[in-house]
Amino acid sequence: MSSNIPKKYDVFLSFRGADTRTNFTSHLYTALTHKSIKTFIDHQLNRGEYVWPTLAKAIRDSHVSIVVFSENYASSTWCLKELVKILECRREQGQVVIPVFYKVDPTHIRNQSGSYEKAFAKHERELGGSRIELDVFKWKAALKEAANISGWDFQTHRDESHVIENVVNDVLQKLQLRYPTELKGLVGTEKICQKVELLLKKFSVIGIWGMGGIGKSTIAKVLFEKIFHKYDNVCFVANSKEYSLDKLFFALLKEEVPPSNVVGSAFDMRRLSSKKVFIVLDDMDSLDSFEFLCREYGDLHSDSKLIITTRDRQLLHERVEWIYKVKKWKNPESLKLFCLEAFKKRHPPKRYQSLSESAVEYAGGVPLALKVLGSYLHSKGIDFWKSTLRKLNEYPNEKIQNVLKVSYNGLDDLERNIFLDIAFFFKGKKKDHVTRILDACRFEATSGIEVLEDKALITISNSKIIQMHDLLHKMGLEIVRQECKGDPRKRSRLKDNEAREVIEKNKGTDAIQGITLDLSQIKDLVLHADTFTKMKSLRFLKFYSTLGQSSSNTYLNLPETLEPFSDKLRYIEWIGYPYESLPSPFCAKLLVEIHMPRSNVKQLWQGIQELDNLEGIDLSECKQFEEFPDLSTAPRLKWVNLSYCESLLYLHPSILSSDTLVTLILDRCTNLKRVKVIDKQQLLVLFDGLRSLKILYLKDCSYLFELPDNISVLSQLQELRLDGSNVKRLPKSIKNLQELEILSLENCKELQNLPMLPSLIQYLGAINCTSLVKVSNLNTLATKMLGMTKRITFKNSLELDGQSLEHIMESLHLTMMSAAFDNVLVRIRGAVNGYNYNSVELCLQGSKVPWQITHKTTKSFISIELPNRSNLLGLIYSVVLSPAGGMKKHGTKIKCKCHFAEEGMKEAWLSSDIGGLNSDHVYVWYDPFHCDSILKYYEPKVCFEFCVANDEGEVDGSICIKECGIRLISVSDVQSVLEELNLDSNKKKDFEKGVKLETGQKITFRTIEQYDVEESNGIRNQIGNIREELSEESSSDNIIGMQLITLHSSLIYNLQL
Repeated sequence: MSSNIPKKYDVFLSFRGADTRTNFTSHLYTALTHKSIKTFIDHQLNRGEYVWPTLAKAIRDSHVSIVVFSENYASSTWCLKELVKILECRREQGQVVIPVFYKVDPTHIRNQSGSYEKAFAKHERELGGSRIELDVFKWKAALKEAANISGWDFQTHRDESHVIENVVNDVLQKLQLRYPTELKGLVGTEKICQKVELLLKKFSVIGIWGMGGIGKSTIAKVLFEKIFHKYDNVCFVANSKEYSLDKLFFALLKEEVPPSNVVGSAFDMRRLSSKKVFIVLDDMDSLDSFEFLCREYGDLHSDSKLIITTRDRQLLHERVEWIYKVKKWKNPESLKLFCLEAFKKRHPPKRYQSLSESAVEYAGGVPLALKVLGSYLHSKGIDFWKSTLRKLNEYPNEKIQNVLKVSYNGLDDLERNIFLDIAFFFKGKKKDHVTRILDACRFEATSGIEVLEDKALITISNSKIIQMHDLLHKMGLEIVRQECKGDPRKRSRLKDNEAREVIEKNKGTDAIQGITLDLSQIKDLVLHADTFTKMKSLRFLKFYSTLGQSSSNTYLNLPETLEPFSDKLRYIEWIGYPYESLPSPFCAKLLVEIHMPRSNVKQLWQGIQELDNLEGIDLSECKQFEEFPDLSTAPRLKWVNLSYCESLLYLHPSILSSDTLVTLILDRCTNLKRVKVIDKQQLLVLFDGLRSLKILYLKDCSYLFELPDNISVLSQLQELRLDGSNVKRLPKSIKNLQELEILSLENCKELQNLPMLPSLIQYLGAINCTSLVKVSNLNTLATKMLGMTKRITFKNSLELDGQSLEHIMESLHLTMMSAAFDNVLVRIRGAVNGYNYNSVELCLQGSKVPWQITHKTTKSFISIELPNRSNLLGLIYSVVLSPAGGMKKHGTKIKCKCHFAEEGMKEAWLSSDIGGLNSDHVYVWYDPFHCDSILKYYEPKVCFEFCVANDEGEVDGSICIKECGIRLISVSDVQSVLEELNLDSNKKKDFEKGVKLETGQKITFRTIEQYDVEESNGIRNQIGNIREELSEESSSDNIIGMQLITLHSSLIYNLQL
């Protein structure tokens, strides 16, 4: 990745001192310094182990490395170590590498022949040991990679002074790219303009969209000035309100606008059709005047281009071919632009560094804010800076606000309310969650949120979280403050200090619709009994703690009781609520959600409430909560969290019959035993009534010993967590939960056996299951691969019998093969249908690499010969770990480095945490992304190196890798494994097509009739036996098909059923 971050040196010189120090390298160093190019050369360093950190740091701190290859370069292990580090920086930092071949043939370097061959023979003879094998492999790969980089060869340019002049000029040119021109207003836009220019080569009409002040107009202007000369007729429309369509047409035609003219006709378009036209419509909030142009633009010359910039994405729909979203700037570019305004140079003075970073953080990557703040603070003293930055936290800069507010002013009343509610209460919340609450306020939130997103006032993340830029968030707070500057009680929404002022003085009014208060920032707040009664329009009440305290009693001086809340309340969040129940009488008719974790509440209310809108209740860690209310009047109930309600005695039957409930969390509800709600009979009732349930947590329910057979009625169940329970067995019917993706059984220390599981399982966590002995065949996991990671772990479950260990390993090996097969289909289908890669991970006890892994060693690295790439679909990796006393419990992972002779080193992580092992364990995984890198940089010989490291990548040498191994997945392997699976004809054709496209090989699935008579008769006899054995376990043809794999697979699985 290229980087423009300033470095200590411009150039690092790597050379063999005995060959070139006193001649070529000395002359080159002098030429570089004469051009004021700061160059590192090791004149003062004495060779020794202690100088390597200095050399490595100098390499990292250089923009360019010049490697002077000479006859004896490879005889120095120091030079070879430098070269490996230089190429590492080239891959990871984008460092420029310039080879100079000084009186040596580049082919000798590439092929390690001549003096280079002799040098390596000497290294291998004198150094010896297993470690040198890996070092030599890295050195040879580095020489090949460097020799393939374009450089300067003395065989072509024999005049030394000429070579030096060329090298210096080459360095100057490359350094200029690292220090681009920094004209005010252009900084940071270069890359964006390049991207938009590339889009213009593909599309005729594009839109540039983003929030106010993000730089849309600057990008359009820079691009316009850069390429306008390529067109016959051009026009930049900067203000649509003052620039009509007739002016545009006649500006393009280079004519005066006549007093009366009908424009937008076919004739006008025809007059322009022979011209290459370039038009920019900048900062459009309406395209009414230009609708004809957008609609008929296709009639212009095919090389004509139109760019429209706007804050409103809706304007661009069906009018442009591509929308480019301008994102906020990253920190290095932001700091650079700010400093050019504040200090008229790229970097801040040292004493202003911290203040500059604070100003840049406030601006949040918005160029307008960076320029306004920088200009405002220019030539001011440190005290002025500090005062200004403190003020900005309370009172936003008016010039910035006026620009940002343009989009807000274009909203209707409902949309403005939605924007302000998000700014105050719902920034960072799930879109669906916010939509439901605001719909209960009759704000038509579905369309309103979409409008806010189109106008770049909010963004929706890939995980459907509503996000809002900090400047827009502050704008929302300021808009509400402006409702009544001097009197917060007349404002619609109150936050922190303003909320505290109104509550302390007991001056609530009908104007107040919402309050949000961080209790961790407030001490000795007096709460009056009628505080909330006065707020008759209150819709949202949010008392929270950013520091996570368990109770709010420390911060509130409380009356004995509270008077009722507003009957308009939709959302209440009060962490550490101090009373035993909600105020009486309590009206919950409009209430959507209740969040009162870690509270003193014993019961919510008495009697039956009208709960027409209630969707969720969170009473987690309410250790005094005793009685759950009747929710029979809650037709929209979706989730209930009662985790750690250790005093809960009674779970009302209404919750057991809620056909809308999706999530039920009952972790550590230890006293539910008194009503036997956790025994098998009660669970029968519970499961029968909760047919919409998707998530069920019964963690640490020590009185849970068994699950009923009717668990299969939970047909929508996706996640089941039984961690810490005393369940001894799972019912066989669990295999019928066809939507189940997560089954967590951690610390189920009474669990003795595991039945066949559903095919969609993504995570099976049987960790510390110390009584687990038998595990059924897990072959079902191989039948469905839907773009997911299947992670199966039996960590520290040490009592598994040999047959179960064999079942697990064979099943997961089969699953990895199936994943490799399905990834062929993923690649040929692409992202169009939303397919993703499949990967598989397995952990279980063991001290040997599984027999299915064909290449193995007792070292931590292994070199293998790869087959022809047309026959390689992937690789399976395996490592045996032996824990040491100092092994961390968490945050430890396996790192795999793949060393190529030509391409250097690539690496991949096993994502699972491997910490906390009690004995030797074997890890096996299939990683398609790593496989893709190997296929992309394919070479016949590859070296894999494994180590254990933390999340930061630091190697933990105390953890022993006892063995490692690789299994190559070939086309024939996968065909053998999948040949007898019950695949539909379309999937077979897809696989055949995918293999043909990827490898050029033609494969055909055979039917049983195509085998010879003797062989097929034998297969049929074994099918009969398998059907009998499986009759009690499963009637699935898929399972039977997978048993057939064992009959004629080149892998010879020998499955034990």
